[in-house]
Amino acid sequence: AASLKASDLENIEKLNGALQNINKNVGYEYISVPLKVSGGDICYASAVPEAQLCGAVKYSLTLSEITSAVRAAGFKPIAEVSLLRDNIAPLTYPDMAYTTSDDGSRWIDNSAESGGKHWISPFTDKAVTYLTNIIDEIAAADFDGAMCSDVVFPPFRESDLAVLGEEVSGEENYLALTSLVNTMYSRLLNGGKIMMLEVSGVDLLQENYDVMQPMLLDVNTVVLNVDLDAMGNSVSAGGTVYEFAGTASENVSKLIGLVQYKLEGYNVVVRISGGNTDVNELIKAKDVINDYGYTSFM
Repeated sequence: AASLKASDLENIEKLNGALQNINKNVGYEYISVPLKVSGGDICYASAVPEAQLCGAVKYSLTLSEITSAVRAAGFKPIAEVSLLRDNIAPLTYPDMAYTTSDDGSRWIDNSAESGGKHWISPFTDKAVTYLTNIIDEIAAADFDGAMCSDVVFPPFRESDLAVLGEEVSGEENYLALTSLVNTMYSRLLNGGKIMMLEVSGVDLLQENYDVMQPMLLDVNTVVLNVDLDAMGNSVSAGGTVYEFAGTASENVSKLIGLVQYKLEGYNVVVRISGGNTDVNELIKAKDVINDYGYTSFM
């Protein structure tokens, strides 16, 4: 798949032009279009009332315009949807946010002076309904399916867990994540669509992906996001520092090797993102992906 930011395009003519310029001789079948991105922005003309009222809708392209352009260029459209890393909706709707157990105030992930942000909480019915309504719009449109990402908890500190209550800090808190994914999967399946779950390779390395519960998840296709920017030169995980000082293809190979065992039982698509990687390194990275037995890549 190739990734195209519909949010960068002001009108359908530009979208058509950009798609026509993609080289179709490298095995691409799908175009993934970010529709709800990390942070909460919605990059199409959503009719979901909460999305409009909270100011999340930033662009005017309709879903039919987007899918028509993708198909006219000879590709199949896949929607990208960031679920929980949403700092916009909780500003207007406190009942979508994490709240403290003592006074019900909205929790933020840092001090206000340091730019702390709210997050959508999977424990609230209001948040699940909001996300479901967005998925329902996509399921009703002419997409082949959706790739859902950011199904994660915020980086809670011990002091945060102490004030957020047992529901958040309990040993089975991951059930809120798996339930959310299964709800999205069911809505898309009912609309005749496929669903993929995107996970961060760095998060997997750091044991920060509680949603990965193969016995509970209905979705069976996982997109492993190898984000070269997130990796940087090293990643600290469980008291070990993993160095990533090689070329892009070498770093891709090393990260996949470290987390591959956590992906057993899933259909895996490898996504390479971030970095200013040249074409030759991307070709080498594609060969690395094939060497691990994965045949689908982004």
